[in-house]
Amino acid sequence: QHLKLAGVSLAPVGKTIVSKEVAEAARKKNAEKIVDELQSK
Repeated sequence: QHLKLAGVSLAPVGKTIVSKEVAEAARKKNAEKIVDELQSK
């Protein structure tokens, strides 16, 4: 039973699994947003 719980704890809860390309695009977009916010201060 402990192994079952360990397997569940590794599952990405509330997250969507996407391709490397989609993840990279999301990181880039988020980084650009942060830079824009910092520059507008």
